[in-house]
Amino acid sequence: AWVSWSEGFRTAGQCKSTWEALPPIVCDTCSPSSAVHNVLVTLLNRPGFDFKQAFDLAVERQLKKLMESDGRDADDATSEERQKVEESLQLNGRQFRKMMLDAGVKLRRHEVRILTTLFDENGDGLVSRKEFLGLTGQDPRPGARGETLLVLRNGNYCCWEAACHVTGMTTGYEVVELGAAEEDKNESDASEYATEFESDAEGTLARNLPVRLRSGKVKPGWFRLPLPGLEKRMRRLLLDGLRAKKDFATKPPQSCDLSRWTNKERADALDGLEALGAKNREESDKLALMQGGEKPMAPVLLAQSLGEDYISLTWRPGEGSVLPSFYVLETAGVEGSKTQRSHTYEEILRDPPSALARSQPVGKTTLKNLRPGLRYVFRIRAFNGFGPGPFAHASFVTRPPQPLLPVIRSLNPTSISLSWGGADSSIKTHARMLKDVFLGLDKTSRGAIDREDLLTELESRHSDLFAALDGIPSANIPGASILDMLEATGAGDAIKWQDVSGWLRAASAKASSVGEAAGESRPTTPGSASGGLRTVARQAFQYILCKCLSDEEVRFQKEGALQDGEAPFDTATRVMRGSHWFANRLVAEAAELPPLEYLELPEQAAVAREKPALRVLLGKGGRTRNRNADPESKQTSEPGPQVVGEFLEPVTHLEIYEQAYAGESSTATVKGLEPGRSYQFRLLARPLAGGEPSRMSQPLVVHTPELGPAPPRVGKSKVGTDTVTLQWGAAERAGRATTSATLADPMQTIDEWARDPNEDLVNGVGDATIRKMFNRYDRDASGFIEGSELCDLCTDLGIPSKGPRFEEAKEAL
Repeated sequence: AWVSWSEGFRTAGQCKSTWEALPPIVCDTCSPSSAVHNVLVTLLNRPGFDFKQAFDLAVERQLKKLMESDGRDADDATSEERQKVEESLQLNGRQFRKMMLDAGVKLRRHEVRILTTLFDENGDGLVSRKEFLGLTGQDPRPGARGETLLVLRNGNYCCWEAACHVTGMTTGYEVVELGAAEEDKNESDASEYATEFESDAEGTLARNLPVRLRSGKVKPGWFRLPLPGLEKRMRRLLLDGLRAKKDFATKPPQSCDLSRWTNKERADALDGLEALGAKNREESDKLALMQGGEKPMAPVLLAQSLGEDYISLTWRPGEGSVLPSFYVLETAGVEGSKTQRSHTYEEILRDPPSALARSQPVGKTTLKNLRPGLRYVFRIRAFNGFGPGPFAHASFVTRPPQPLLPVIRSLNPTSISLSWGGADSSIKTHARMLKDVFLGLDKTSRGAIDREDLLTELESRHSDLFAALDGIPSANIPGASILDMLEATGAGDAIKWQDVSGWLRAASAKASSVGEAAGESRPTTPGSASGGLRTVARQAFQYILCKCLSDEEVRFQKEGALQDGEAPFDTATRVMRGSHWFANRLVAEAAELPPLEYLELPEQAAVAREKPALRVLLGKGGRTRNRNADPESKQTSEPGPQVVGEFLEPVTHLEIYEQAYAGESSTATVKGLEPGRSYQFRLLARPLAGGEPSRMSQPLVVHTPELGPAPPRVGKSKVGTDTVTLQWGAAERAGRATTSATLADPMQTIDEWARDPNEDLVNGVGDATIRKMFNRYDRDASGFIEGSELCDLCTDLGIPSKGPRFEEAKEAL
């Protein structure tokens, strides 16, 4: 009824003024926008609060005070004395506030005034037990808001402070406390309600009015002061004839119209609103007929691709929407930033840029110069000749940067401790690598080498380090890199390691300070000079340390291997099922693939720095579910692996990893390793704000040391007067002696290893042949298994690589 009636008003002030002048007239107690109403609801709507017990605390305090004045203990008080205190105790404002504070309710000064005014029924300025419990009730309240509103609107607790009982305006007055001098100055009679308006040379003026209690009596010392805008609003109502001057001389009623309204009066009021709003509705209908058009619906905003420093967005009209003329794309910056918290959006693109005839929207853009691993907030809406449509909101997370190569902190035969870090840690890592190159060229150990020798060595044999130095900004020269500073040294001059290490330390310190401070990035879009994506949040990631389980060659080519409409997940599982790793799972009676958590597809050959490999991180739990790859599909898809990249290059290797650590810390310790084995680790990062993970870091290959020999022991009867004979045995690899002890026939073991799985397994396993087995251990591709390769083969089969059994197995092979 309110919406249909108010439609068509020119200003909100005119609408509100007219609305408040309509019946019913509402007092401060019943008006939801009044401070009096809010204070009462907050006090009464307390589930389980015992108001009787709260007043008993004040009684106990007063009784204790009386007993102490007589030199007695409070426990010695008789029941008659206690009852007398309960009946005679009356609380002023300060005591009332102390009582509520003892009960666990802290009241402000204006709340105390409002509550004592409403509780004070006889107008003496004090609150008795009867007056207090008459409003709150004897028992604890259930805390139902509806019940509280019914209690307030029964007409017994109506009061008039900011509301006007004549015009119905709810914000016409403010309550002030005036002294006796001010009271005499206003010539107010406390026994009757003075005329609210007086005429003077300038017109009708409002006077200060005494605050009326709910009993109709005046609260001494308190007055209602008209707000500056009330006088003009009152005069306008008088001139319009809606209210007569004599109406303002009447006293406010003890209960407002709302508390006395019947259901019939409510229904009649709704009918009256319909009649009053008929004219406005007719004008609105005419305007709609003249326009005769439809605004576009909210468009669909999607992320086509995400990178470390860019987001490619696409948009299209919403389903069932009319074709728009153009789009406006806006952003609030990074999630959690000041602009996003204040809901401040900035326009960054219009599509098309100009409203020329026959210009068509492009429907896509790429935002650049973003920071990795942060969520950016966008909204877009479409326009046509009939106005703008609603906004479509979306947010997307840029991909985290590829983590740095982990650094070994400590290495034991059965455990390893690794660490990694941000930009400052990257500089320290490259500084250690550069120092190794420097010391290799410094044959005379004089701490200086020729510039040309260093640059040639870096460019020819350490291309990754060469590129990294070119990307480390110098802290001494703006716009220059560490490589620029090396090249700036005069030809033939010597470069001192002391100078180079100083450059790197300064760059590391600068990178660390920048990482702690809040940054800012502005995206650039085609056709615009700058944007407004402000970044004030620091990136937060979850790091996952991955331990390699298998690294093997696979037969997979781009042409002919990708089937029409096949998702990357399906292609990856097909490659895995034809691998040697999966063949071993079949032999171990594990025919199903484990759940996959992460798939990394090869990079393009132009930017790739490693072999084109399919890297898979195994998950935990049940069977793998295929993630729905269509972002526009309305069907709910079950959780599946996160896929990074596309099948743009042929896959030649398959790397299988398991999770060794997951958390926000930059250090991890992996336990349960075997002595004398080689392990490969990679690191990937996921933004805590959600979104796609990063690519895996470069591989870290470590070799766990062998266990040391057992401690020597004194031989039997080998201790003499001046000699002692010690005995010790050879070290054995942990966890393998027990395995080899169960193998009775080494020849049978090798025979089982060499057999073609296609002869025994149902449906075969594809490429798992003896040649593939052989190539797995022939790491140097010499065509022979020899030396350490033969040791690795035998230890995998459970045969010790030392002693007579090893010689017997080698002869049999």
